[in-house]
Amino acid sequence: MSQRGTIVYVHGASDRGPQVDDHVAQIERQILLAGMDFDVVASRWGEAEGARLDRLEAALPAAAPPTVPAAVPRGDASAARAPLAELAELAQSAGSANTTSRQDGARLREADQLLAICRSQIVSAEATVTAGSGPATSLAVACSRAASEIGESVEYTQARASGVAEAALIDAVGRAVAVSVAVNPTMAAKSTVTANLFDDAQMRIAEAVVGVAAATLLAGYLGVDVGPHLKRWATDVLIPHRARITRDVALGPADVVLYQRNGERIRRFVARTIGEALHGGGPVVALGNSLGGVVLVDTLSQPGAPRPHLLVTAGSQAPLLATFGGLDPLGLPGSPPPFQPWLNIFDRRDFLGFVARPVWPGEAGIIDREVDMGLGFPDSHGVAYLRHSETYLAIAEQLDSASGGLPGGGATTAVPRRFPIRLGARSWPILRLFGARPENSYVDLNGGLDAHFGFFAIRVPLSNVTSWRIEGPWRWLTAIGVRRSVRHGDVTFGGNHAGGVRLNFREPVKWGPFQVPALYVTVADMEGLGAALAERGIHGEDARRRPL
Repeated sequence: MSQRGTIVYVHGASDRGPQVDDHVAQIERQILLAGMDFDVVASRWGEAEGARLDRLEAALPAAAPPTVPAAVPRGDASAARAPLAELAELAQSAGSANTTSRQDGARLREADQLLAICRSQIVSAEATVTAGSGPATSLAVACSRAASEIGESVEYTQARASGVAEAALIDAVGRAVAVSVAVNPTMAAKSTVTANLFDDAQMRIAEAVVGVAAATLLAGYLGVDVGPHLKRWATDVLIPHRARITRDVALGPADVVLYQRNGERIRRFVARTIGEALHGGGPVVALGNSLGGVVLVDTLSQPGAPRPHLLVTAGSQAPLLATFGGLDPLGLPGSPPPFQPWLNIFDRRDFLGFVARPVWPGEAGIIDREVDMGLGFPDSHGVAYLRHSETYLAIAEQLDSASGGLPGGGATTAVPRRFPIRLGARSWPILRLFGARPENSYVDLNGGLDAHFGFFAIRVPLSNVTSWRIEGPWRWLTAIGVRRSVRHGDVTFGGNHAGGVRLNFREPVKWGPFQVPALYVTVADMEGLGAALAERGIHGEDARRRPL
Protein backbone atom coordinates (compact mmCIF):
# COMPACT_ATOMS: atom_id res chain seq x y z
CA MET A 1 0.00 0.00 0.00
CA SER A 2 1.47 3.37 -0.98
CA GLN A 3 2.15 5.93 1.71
CA ARG A 4 0.26 9.22 1.66
CA GLY A 5 2.27 12.28 0.85
CA THR A 6 2.11 15.76 2.34
CA ILE A 7 1.87 19.13 0.63
CA VAL A 8 3.33 21.81 2.88
CA TYR A 9 1.68 25.04 1.77
CA VAL A 10 3.54 28.31 2.41
CA HIS A 11 1.23 31.29 1.92
CA GLY A 12 1.99 34.72 0.56
CA ALA A 13 2.08 38.23 2.01
CA SER A 14 -0.91 39.51 4.03
CA ASP A 15 -2.55 36.07 4.22
CA ARG A 16 -3.82 35.15 7.66
CA GLY A 17 -6.24 32.66 9.24
CA PRO A 18 -9.41 32.80 7.06
CA GLN A 19 -7.48 33.37 3.84
CA VAL A 20 -5.07 30.51 4.55
CA ASP A 21 -7.98 28.22 5.47
CA ASP A 22 -9.56 29.03 2.10
CA HIS A 23 -6.28 28.34 0.28
CA VAL A 24 -5.93 24.96 1.99
CA ALA A 25 -9.51 24.09 1.02
CA GLN A 26 -8.76 25.04 -2.61
CA ILE A 27 -5.65 22.83 -2.65
CA GLU A 28 -7.49 19.89 -1.05
CA ARG A 29 -10.28 20.18 -3.61
CA GLN A 30 -7.88 20.24 -6.56
CA ILE A 31 -5.66 17.37 -5.43
CA LEU A 32 -8.78 15.27 -4.90
CA LEU A 33 -9.85 15.99 -8.49
CA ALA A 34 -6.31 15.19 -9.69
CA GLY A 35 -6.32 11.83 -7.87
CA MET A 36 -3.30 12.77 -5.72
CA ASP A 37 -3.05 10.94 -2.40
CA PHE A 38 -1.79 13.85 -0.28
CA ASP A 39 -2.60 15.61 2.95
CA VAL A 40 -2.25 19.41 3.09
CA VAL A 41 -0.49 21.20 5.94
CA ALA A 42 -0.18 24.99 6.02
CA SER A 43 2.92 26.66 7.41
CA ARG A 44 1.17 29.67 8.95
CA TRP A 45 4.19 31.92 9.23
CA GLY A 46 2.09 35.07 8.89
CA GLU A 47 0.25 34.51 12.15
CA ALA A 48 3.36 33.34 14.00
CA GLU A 49 6.10 35.63 12.66
CA GLY A 50 4.53 38.03 10.15
CA ALA A 51 3.98 41.77 10.41
CA ARG A 52 1.57 43.16 13.00
CA LEU A 53 -0.25 46.44 12.60
CA ASP A 54 -1.72 46.78 16.10
CA ARG A 55 0.20 50.04 16.66
CA LEU A 56 -0.71 51.49 13.29
CA GLU A 57 -2.82 54.33 14.67
CA ALA A 58 0.17 55.70 16.56
CA ALA A 59 1.74 56.75 13.25
CA LEU A 60 -1.38 58.43 11.84
CA PRO A 61 -2.12 62.17 12.20
CA ALA A 62 -4.75 63.07 14.77
CA ALA A 63 -8.30 63.34 13.48
CA ALA A 64 -9.27 66.78 12.17
CA PRO A 65 -12.75 68.33 11.86
CA PRO A 66 -14.57 66.80 8.87
CA THR A 67 -14.26 68.72 5.61
CA VAL A 68 -17.19 66.89 4.02
CA PRO A 69 -20.71 67.56 5.38
CA ALA A 70 -22.15 64.78 7.51
CA ALA A 71 -24.91 62.52 6.33
CA VAL A 72 -28.52 63.66 6.46
CA PRO A 73 -30.13 62.78 9.79
CA ARG A 74 -31.55 59.33 10.31
CA GLY A 75 -35.27 59.10 9.64
CA ASP A 76 -35.49 62.22 7.46
CA ALA A 77 -38.50 61.38 5.28
CA SER A 78 -37.59 64.08 2.77
CA ALA A 79 -34.06 62.75 2.33
CA ALA A 80 -34.84 61.18 -1.04
CA ARG A 81 -35.62 64.61 -2.45
CA ALA A 82 -32.69 66.35 -0.72
CA PRO A 83 -30.03 65.51 -3.30
CA LEU A 84 -31.87 67.02 -6.24
CA ALA A 85 -33.11 69.90 -4.11
CA GLU A 86 -29.52 70.73 -3.14
CA LEU A 87 -28.47 70.75 -6.80
CA ALA A 88 -31.40 73.04 -7.65
CA GLU A 89 -30.44 75.42 -4.85
CA LEU A 90 -26.84 75.48 -6.10
CA ALA A 91 -27.97 76.42 -9.60
CA GLN A 92 -30.29 79.12 -8.27
CA SER A 93 -27.72 80.63 -5.90
CA ALA A 94 -24.99 80.64 -8.53
CA GLY A 95 -27.27 82.23 -11.09
CA SER A 96 -28.51 84.98 -8.76
CA ALA A 97 -25.03 85.73 -7.49
CA ASN A 98 -23.41 86.18 -10.89
CA THR A 99 -25.40 85.89 -14.08
CA THR A 100 -22.25 86.28 -16.16
CA SER A 101 -20.61 83.15 -14.80
CA ARG A 102 -22.84 80.53 -16.45
CA GLN A 103 -20.88 77.71 -18.07
CA ASP A 104 -21.06 76.19 -21.51
CA GLY A 105 -23.28 73.13 -21.05
CA ALA A 106 -21.04 71.09 -23.33
CA ARG A 107 -17.90 71.68 -21.24
CA LEU A 108 -16.84 68.70 -19.13
CA ARG A 109 -17.20 69.31 -15.40
CA GLU A 110 -15.36 67.24 -12.79
CA ALA A 111 -18.77 66.25 -11.45
CA ASP A 112 -19.33 64.54 -14.81
CA GLN A 113 -16.19 62.52 -14.11
CA LEU A 114 -17.56 61.56 -10.71
CA LEU A 115 -20.83 60.35 -12.22
CA ALA A 116 -18.91 58.37 -14.86
CA ILE A 117 -16.91 56.63 -12.12
CA CYS A 118 -20.11 55.88 -10.17
CA ARG A 119 -21.64 54.33 -13.28
CA SER A 120 -18.77 52.02 -14.17
CA GLN A 121 -15.97 51.84 -11.60
CA ILE A 122 -17.61 50.74 -8.34
CA VAL A 123 -16.55 47.11 -7.92
CA SER A 124 -17.76 46.24 -4.40
CA ALA A 125 -19.78 43.25 -5.53
CA GLU A 126 -19.92 41.86 -1.98
CA ALA A 127 -21.75 44.94 -0.63
CA THR A 128 -25.54 45.11 -1.10
CA VAL A 129 -28.37 47.53 -0.37
CA THR A 130 -32.02 46.74 0.25
CA ALA A 131 -34.90 49.06 -0.63
CA GLY A 132 -37.56 48.54 2.04
CA SER A 133 -38.83 44.99 1.76
CA GLY A 134 -37.54 44.60 -1.81
CA PRO A 135 -34.71 42.41 -3.01
CA ALA A 136 -31.08 43.15 -2.24
CA THR A 137 -29.14 45.03 -4.92
CA SER A 138 -25.37 45.20 -5.21
CA LEU A 139 -23.84 48.49 -4.20
CA ALA A 140 -22.21 48.75 -7.63
CA VAL A 141 -25.60 48.47 -9.38
CA ALA A 142 -27.24 50.90 -6.95
CA CYS A 143 -24.50 53.50 -7.47
CA SER A 144 -24.67 53.12 -11.24
CA ARG A 145 -28.45 53.51 -11.23
CA ALA A 146 -28.38 56.54 -8.96
CA ALA A 147 -25.62 58.22 -10.99
CA SER A 148 -27.56 57.71 -14.23
CA GLU A 149 -30.74 59.17 -12.78
CA ILE A 150 -28.97 62.16 -11.26
CA GLY A 151 -26.97 62.79 -14.42
CA GLU A 152 -30.19 62.90 -16.47
CA SER A 153 -32.08 65.13 -14.01
CA VAL A 154 -33.06 68.72 -14.76
CA GLU A 155 -31.57 69.82 -11.44
CA TYR A 156 -28.13 68.51 -12.30
CA THR A 157 -28.26 69.86 -15.85
CA GLN A 158 -29.02 73.34 -14.50
CA ALA A 159 -26.42 73.14 -11.74
CA ARG A 160 -23.57 72.00 -14.03
CA ALA A 161 -24.38 74.76 -16.53
CA SER A 162 -24.34 77.40 -13.82
CA GLY A 163 -21.30 79.16 -12.45
CA VAL A 164 -21.18 77.02 -9.30
CA ALA A 165 -17.65 76.19 -8.20
CA GLU A 166 -16.27 72.75 -9.07
CA ALA A 167 -15.74 71.79 -5.44
CA ALA A 168 -19.31 72.65 -4.47
CA LEU A 169 -20.81 70.81 -7.43
CA ILE A 170 -18.70 67.70 -6.76
CA ASP A 171 -19.69 67.71 -3.10
CA ALA A 172 -23.37 67.98 -3.95
CA VAL A 173 -23.19 65.20 -6.56
CA GLY A 174 -21.26 62.90 -4.25
CA ARG A 175 -23.82 63.41 -1.52
CA ALA A 176 -26.67 62.99 -4.01
CA VAL A 177 -25.46 59.59 -5.21
CA ALA A 178 -24.71 58.34 -1.69
CA VAL A 179 -28.04 59.51 -0.25
CA SER A 180 -29.93 58.06 -3.22
CA VAL A 181 -28.26 54.69 -2.62
CA ALA A 182 -28.96 54.91 1.12
CA VAL A 183 -32.64 55.62 0.55
CA ASN A 184 -33.33 53.21 -2.32
CA PRO A 185 -32.16 52.63 -5.86
CA THR A 186 -35.23 54.35 -7.40
CA MET A 187 -35.07 57.55 -5.30
CA ALA A 188 -38.56 57.14 -3.87
CA ALA A 189 -40.05 60.18 -2.16
CA LYS A 190 -40.72 58.58 1.24
CA SER A 191 -37.98 56.46 2.72
CA THR A 192 -35.62 56.50 5.65
CA VAL A 193 -31.93 57.19 5.11
CA THR A 194 -29.57 54.73 6.74
CA ALA A 195 -26.59 56.81 7.88
CA ASN A 196 -24.23 53.84 7.91
CA LEU A 197 -25.20 52.97 4.35
CA PHE A 198 -24.72 56.62 3.32
CA ASP A 199 -21.21 56.60 4.80
CA ASP A 200 -20.40 53.25 3.20
CA ALA A 201 -21.66 54.32 -0.23
CA GLN A 202 -19.77 57.62 -0.11
CA MET A 203 -16.61 55.83 1.05
CA ARG A 204 -16.82 53.25 -1.75
CA ILE A 205 -17.33 56.01 -4.31
CA ALA A 206 -14.31 57.88 -2.97
CA GLU A 207 -12.23 54.69 -3.05
CA ALA A 208 -13.18 54.20 -6.69
CA VAL A 209 -12.14 57.76 -7.52
CA VAL A 210 -8.75 57.31 -5.85
CA GLY A 211 -8.35 53.91 -7.51
CA VAL A 212 -8.98 55.34 -10.97
CA ALA A 213 -6.58 58.20 -10.27
CA ALA A 214 -3.86 55.79 -9.11
CA ALA A 215 -4.41 53.43 -12.03
CA THR A 216 -4.22 56.31 -14.48
CA LEU A 217 -0.95 57.42 -12.89
CA LEU A 218 0.55 53.91 -13.09
CA ALA A 219 -0.89 52.58 -16.33
CA GLY A 220 -1.82 55.62 -18.41
CA TYR A 221 -5.19 56.90 -19.56
CA LEU A 222 -8.08 54.58 -18.66
CA GLY A 223 -10.96 56.47 -20.23
CA VAL A 224 -11.96 58.51 -17.16
CA ASP A 225 -10.11 61.66 -16.12
CA VAL A 226 -9.84 62.57 -12.45
CA GLY A 227 -9.50 66.30 -11.91
CA PRO A 228 -7.82 67.98 -8.92
CA HIS A 229 -11.05 68.99 -7.20
CA LEU A 230 -12.42 65.46 -7.52
CA LYS A 231 -9.23 63.99 -6.04
CA ARG A 232 -9.47 66.45 -3.14
CA TRP A 233 -13.11 65.53 -2.47
CA ALA A 234 -12.37 61.80 -2.49
CA THR A 235 -9.36 62.24 -0.21
CA ASP A 236 -11.40 64.28 2.28
CA VAL A 237 -14.10 61.60 2.34
CA LEU A 238 -11.50 58.91 3.08
CA ILE A 239 -9.55 60.73 5.79
CA PRO A 240 -11.80 59.41 8.63
CA HIS A 241 -11.26 55.88 7.28
CA ARG A 242 -7.49 56.16 6.92
CA ALA A 243 -6.64 53.65 9.65
CA ARG A 244 -8.87 50.98 8.12
CA ILE A 245 -7.62 51.66 4.58
CA THR A 246 -3.99 51.63 5.68
CA ARG A 247 -4.49 48.39 7.55
CA ASP A 248 -6.12 46.79 4.51
CA VAL A 249 -3.41 47.79 2.05
CA ALA A 250 -0.32 47.85 4.27
CA LEU A 251 -0.21 44.31 5.65
CA GLY A 252 1.13 42.81 2.41
CA PRO A 253 3.94 45.36 1.93
CA ALA A 254 4.68 45.16 5.67
CA ASP A 255 5.19 41.38 5.38
CA VAL A 256 7.52 41.88 2.40
CA VAL A 257 9.59 44.56 4.18
CA LEU A 258 9.75 42.51 7.37
CA TYR A 259 10.94 39.46 5.46
CA GLN A 260 13.59 41.39 3.53
CA ARG A 261 14.84 43.08 6.70
CA ASN A 262 14.85 40.05 8.95
CA GLY A 263 13.48 36.85 7.44
CA GLU A 264 15.41 34.38 9.57
CA ARG A 265 12.53 33.81 12.02
CA ILE A 266 10.12 33.18 9.15
CA ARG A 267 12.57 30.77 7.47
CA ARG A 268 13.06 28.82 10.70
CA PHE A 269 9.30 28.54 11.17
CA VAL A 270 8.76 27.24 7.62
CA ALA A 271 11.73 24.83 7.87
CA ARG A 272 10.26 23.39 11.06
CA THR A 273 6.91 22.70 9.33
CA ILE A 274 8.65 20.93 6.42
CA GLY A 275 10.83 18.92 8.82
CA GLU A 276 7.77 17.71 10.72
CA ALA A 277 6.14 16.62 7.46
CA LEU A 278 9.26 14.71 6.43
CA HIS A 279 9.38 13.00 9.81
CA GLY A 280 5.89 11.64 9.15
CA GLY A 281 7.12 9.67 6.14
CA GLY A 282 5.88 9.72 2.56
CA PRO A 283 6.82 12.19 -0.17
CA VAL A 284 6.70 15.89 0.73
CA VAL A 285 5.95 18.70 -1.71
CA ALA A 286 6.75 22.24 -0.54
CA LEU A 287 4.31 24.57 -2.34
CA GLY A 288 4.84 28.33 -2.11
CA ASN A 289 2.49 31.01 -3.43
CA SER A 290 3.87 34.48 -4.32
CA LEU A 291 6.01 35.61 -1.34
CA GLY A 292 5.64 32.08 0.03
CA GLY A 293 7.67 30.90 -2.98
CA VAL A 294 10.42 33.39 -2.16
CA VAL A 295 10.46 32.16 1.43
CA LEU A 296 10.76 28.55 0.27
CA VAL A 297 13.56 29.18 -2.24
CA ASP A 298 15.43 31.04 0.50
CA THR A 299 14.72 28.48 3.22
CA LEU A 300 15.67 25.39 1.24
CA SER A 301 18.96 26.96 0.15
CA GLN A 302 20.18 27.41 3.74
CA PRO A 303 22.81 25.01 5.15
CA GLY A 304 21.17 22.11 6.94
CA ALA A 305 17.73 22.89 5.51
CA PRO A 306 15.18 20.06 5.18
CA ARG A 307 14.94 18.47 1.74
CA PRO A 308 11.42 17.88 0.47
CA HIS A 309 10.95 15.66 -2.56
CA LEU A 310 9.81 18.60 -4.70
CA LEU A 311 9.81 22.40 -4.44
CA VAL A 312 6.92 24.11 -6.23
CA THR A 313 6.57 27.89 -6.59
CA ALA A 314 3.55 29.56 -8.19
CA GLY A 315 3.70 33.18 -9.31
CA SER A 316 7.05 33.65 -7.58
CA GLN A 317 9.29 36.72 -7.52
CA ALA A 318 12.32 34.67 -6.43
CA PRO A 319 13.90 34.58 -9.93
CA LEU A 320 13.60 38.36 -10.29
CA LEU A 321 15.09 39.01 -6.85
CA ALA A 322 18.04 36.77 -7.69
CA THR A 323 18.93 38.88 -10.74
CA PHE A 324 19.88 41.88 -8.59
CA GLY A 325 21.10 40.23 -5.40
CA GLY A 326 17.78 40.26 -3.57
CA LEU A 327 18.17 36.57 -2.64
CA ASP A 328 21.64 36.81 -1.15
CA PRO A 329 23.58 34.67 -1.77
CA LEU A 330 21.49 33.02 -4.50
CA GLY A 331 22.05 34.40 -7.97
CA LEU A 332 25.34 36.08 -7.17
CA PRO A 333 28.55 35.01 -8.94
CA GLY A 334 30.03 31.94 -7.25
CA SER A 335 26.93 31.35 -5.12
CA PRO A 336 25.52 27.85 -4.62
CA PRO A 337 22.59 26.77 -6.81
CA PRO A 338 19.03 26.85 -5.48
CA PHE A 339 17.25 23.76 -4.18
CA GLN A 340 16.23 21.22 -6.82
CA PRO A 341 14.04 19.67 -8.12
CA TRP A 342 12.23 22.99 -8.41
CA LEU A 343 9.02 23.29 -10.42
CA ASN A 344 8.32 26.98 -11.07
CA ILE A 345 4.78 27.62 -12.34
CA PHE A 346 3.94 30.92 -14.03
CA ASP A 347 1.28 32.57 -16.18
CA ARG A 348 2.60 35.19 -18.61
CA ARG A 349 -0.40 37.39 -17.72
CA ASP A 350 0.79 37.44 -14.11
CA PHE A 351 3.13 40.42 -13.96
CA LEU A 352 4.43 39.25 -10.56
CA GLY A 353 5.36 35.76 -11.73
CA PHE A 354 8.79 35.12 -13.26
CA VAL A 355 10.72 32.29 -14.94
CA ALA A 356 13.64 30.65 -13.14
CA ARG A 357 15.53 28.44 -15.58
CA PRO A 358 17.15 31.31 -17.57
CA VAL A 359 18.37 32.85 -14.31
CA TRP A 360 20.21 29.60 -13.49
CA PRO A 361 20.81 28.23 -17.02
CA GLY A 362 23.19 25.47 -15.92
CA GLU A 363 20.79 23.88 -13.44
CA ALA A 364 18.92 20.97 -15.05
CA GLY A 365 16.70 20.44 -12.01
CA ILE A 366 14.84 23.74 -12.45
CA ILE A 367 11.70 23.38 -14.55
CA ASP A 368 9.58 26.36 -15.63
CA ARG A 369 5.98 25.39 -16.39
CA GLU A 370 3.64 27.86 -18.03
CA VAL A 371 -0.10 27.70 -17.34
CA ASP A 372 -2.90 29.75 -18.84
CA MET A 373 -5.55 30.62 -16.29
CA GLY A 374 -7.42 32.89 -18.70
CA LEU A 375 -7.30 35.80 -16.26
CA GLY A 376 -5.95 39.30 -16.52
CA PHE A 377 -3.68 40.93 -13.97
CA PRO A 378 -4.02 41.26 -10.98
CA ASP A 379 -6.55 38.39 -10.92
CA SER A 380 -3.88 36.17 -12.52
CA HIS A 381 -1.69 36.40 -9.42
CA GLY A 382 -1.90 34.78 -6.01
CA VAL A 383 -4.68 32.39 -5.10
CA ALA A 384 -5.66 31.92 -8.77
CA TYR A 385 -2.85 29.37 -9.14
CA LEU A 386 -4.26 27.32 -6.25
CA ARG A 387 -7.66 27.14 -7.96
CA HIS A 388 -6.30 26.12 -11.36
CA SER A 389 -6.21 22.45 -12.35
CA GLU A 390 -3.07 22.84 -14.52
CA THR A 391 -1.07 23.64 -11.39
CA TYR A 392 -1.77 20.20 -9.98
CA LEU A 393 -1.33 18.46 -13.33
CA ALA A 394 2.17 19.95 -13.45
CA ILE A 395 2.91 18.78 -9.89
CA ALA A 396 1.60 15.27 -10.60
CA GLU A 397 3.65 15.02 -13.80
CA GLN A 398 6.80 16.10 -12.01
CA LEU A 399 6.22 13.57 -9.25
CA ASP A 400 5.62 10.93 -11.89
CA SER A 401 8.92 11.66 -13.59
CA ALA A 402 10.78 11.87 -10.29
CA SER A 403 9.52 8.70 -8.65
CA GLY A 404 7.82 6.58 -11.27
CA GLY A 405 4.45 7.41 -9.78
CA LEU A 406 2.62 9.29 -7.05
CA PRO A 407 3.07 8.60 -3.32
CA GLY A 408 4.75 5.27 -2.70
CA GLY A 409 7.31 5.50 -5.50
CA GLY A 410 11.02 6.02 -5.11
CA ALA A 411 12.67 9.27 -4.22
CA THR A 412 15.17 9.66 -7.04
CA THR A 413 14.80 12.42 -9.60
CA ALA A 414 15.36 11.94 -13.33
CA VAL A 415 17.20 14.89 -14.87
CA PRO A 416 15.01 17.01 -17.19
CA ARG A 417 16.09 16.67 -20.83
CA ARG A 418 15.39 18.45 -24.11
CA PHE A 419 15.62 16.62 -27.44
CA PRO A 420 15.62 18.91 -30.50
CA ILE A 421 13.63 17.77 -33.51
CA ARG A 422 15.90 17.47 -36.53
CA LEU A 423 14.75 19.79 -39.35
CA GLY A 424 15.98 18.71 -42.77
CA ALA A 425 17.67 21.49 -44.76
CA ARG A 426 15.96 20.54 -48.02
CA SER A 427 12.58 20.50 -46.27
CA TRP A 428 12.91 24.04 -44.94
CA PRO A 429 10.40 25.70 -47.36
CA ILE A 430 7.73 23.15 -46.36
CA LEU A 431 8.54 23.27 -42.64
CA ARG A 432 8.10 27.06 -42.60
CA LEU A 433 4.41 26.52 -43.38
CA PHE A 434 4.10 24.84 -39.97
CA GLY A 435 6.13 27.55 -38.20
CA ALA A 436 8.87 25.03 -37.42
CA ARG A 437 12.23 26.51 -36.44
CA PRO A 438 15.07 25.03 -34.38
CA GLU A 439 14.15 27.06 -31.30
CA ASN A 440 10.50 25.90 -31.23
CA SER A 441 10.77 22.27 -32.36
CA TYR A 442 11.74 19.88 -29.57
CA VAL A 443 10.61 17.30 -27.03
CA ASP A 444 11.02 18.13 -23.33
CA LEU A 445 11.07 15.53 -20.58
CA ASN A 446 10.54 17.51 -17.37
CA GLY A 447 7.40 16.95 -15.34
CA GLY A 448 5.85 15.20 -18.33
CA LEU A 449 6.39 14.84 -22.05
CA ASP A 450 6.06 18.16 -23.83
CA ALA A 451 6.41 18.04 -27.66
CA HIS A 452 6.56 21.24 -29.73
CA PHE A 453 6.69 21.65 -33.51
CA GLY A 454 6.29 25.25 -34.69
CA PHE A 455 2.67 26.27 -34.20
CA PHE A 456 1.74 22.89 -32.72
CA ALA A 457 2.24 21.18 -29.37
CA ILE A 458 1.13 18.06 -27.50
CA ARG A 459 1.62 17.69 -23.75
CA VAL A 460 1.00 14.45 -21.87
CA PRO A 461 1.84 13.11 -18.39
CA LEU A 462 4.55 10.47 -18.44
CA SER A 463 2.15 8.16 -16.62
CA ASN A 464 0.12 8.08 -19.84
CA VAL A 465 3.09 6.99 -22.03
CA THR A 466 3.12 3.19 -22.11
CA SER A 467 5.96 2.47 -24.54
CA TRP A 468 8.18 3.83 -27.34
CA ARG A 469 9.46 2.49 -30.64
CA ILE A 470 12.18 3.84 -32.92
CA GLU A 471 11.09 3.52 -36.56
CA GLY A 472 12.21 4.61 -40.01
CA PRO A 473 13.44 5.62 -42.45
CA TRP A 474 10.30 6.71 -44.31
CA ARG A 475 9.43 8.17 -47.67
CA TRP A 476 9.96 11.92 -47.65
CA LEU A 477 6.50 12.64 -49.02
CA THR A 478 4.79 10.85 -46.13
CA ALA A 479 7.02 12.10 -43.29
CA ILE A 480 7.44 15.89 -43.46
CA GLY A 481 5.30 18.35 -41.50
CA VAL A 482 2.42 17.84 -39.07
CA ARG A 483 0.45 14.79 -40.16
CA ARG A 484 -2.43 12.73 -38.82
CA SER A 485 -3.10 9.18 -39.93
CA VAL A 486 -6.61 8.80 -41.28
CA ARG A 487 -6.55 5.07 -40.48
CA HIS A 488 -5.09 5.02 -36.97
CA GLY A 489 -5.32 8.65 -35.79
CA ASP A 490 -1.66 8.94 -34.75
CA VAL A 491 0.07 12.31 -35.25
CA THR A 492 3.55 13.02 -36.63
CA PHE A 493 5.79 16.00 -35.88
CA GLY A 494 8.07 15.38 -38.85
CA GLY A 495 11.13 17.48 -39.53
CA ASN A 496 12.98 14.81 -41.58
CA HIS A 497 12.37 11.37 -43.08
CA ALA A 498 15.38 9.58 -41.56
CA GLY A 499 13.36 8.20 -38.66
CA GLY A 500 11.65 9.03 -35.39
CA VAL A 501 10.34 7.76 -32.09
CA ARG A 502 6.75 6.56 -31.78
CA LEU A 503 5.23 7.29 -28.35
CA ASN A 504 2.24 5.12 -27.46
CA PHE A 505 -0.38 6.51 -25.05
CA ARG A 506 -2.39 4.53 -22.51
CA GLU A 507 -5.38 6.84 -23.02
CA PRO A 508 -5.80 8.85 -26.25
CA VAL A 509 -4.75 12.48 -25.79
CA LYS A 510 -7.22 15.21 -26.73
CA TRP A 511 -5.64 17.43 -29.40
CA GLY A 512 -8.07 19.96 -30.76
CA PRO A 513 -11.06 17.98 -32.08
CA PHE A 514 -9.01 14.75 -32.28
CA GLN A 515 -8.15 11.92 -29.91
CA VAL A 516 -4.51 10.95 -30.51
CA PRO A 517 -3.42 7.37 -29.58
CA ALA A 518 0.27 7.85 -30.49
CA LEU A 519 2.77 10.54 -31.50
CA TYR A 520 5.80 10.33 -33.80
CA VAL A 521 8.63 12.80 -33.11
CA THR A 522 11.65 12.98 -35.44
CA VAL A 523 14.19 13.96 -32.80
CA ALA A 524 17.85 14.08 -33.78
CA ASP A 525 18.86 11.82 -30.85
CA MET A 526 16.38 8.97 -31.13
CA GLU A 527 18.44 6.60 -28.99
CA GLY A 528 18.86 9.29 -26.34
CA LEU A 529 15.12 9.88 -26.11
CA GLY A 530 14.53 6.15 -25.81
CA ALA A 531 17.14 5.86 -23.07
CA ALA A 532 15.69 8.82 -21.16
CA LEU A 533 12.23 7.24 -21.29
CA ALA A 534 13.69 3.94 -20.10
CA GLU A 535 15.25 5.74 -17.12
CA ARG A 536 11.72 6.80 -16.23
CA GLY A 537 10.41 3.24 -16.38
CA ILE A 538 8.97 3.46 -19.89
CA HIS A 539 10.35 0.67 -22.07
CA GLY A 540 10.54 0.31 -25.83
CA GLU A 541 12.53 -1.00 -28.77
CA ASP A 542 14.57 0.02 -31.81
CA ALA A 543 12.65 -1.34 -34.77
CA ARG A 544 14.30 0.56 -37.63
CA ARG A 545 14.41 -1.34 -40.92
CA ARG A 546 18.11 -0.66 -41.48
CA PRO A 547 20.87 1.35 -39.81
CA LEU A 548 20.98 5.03 -40.73
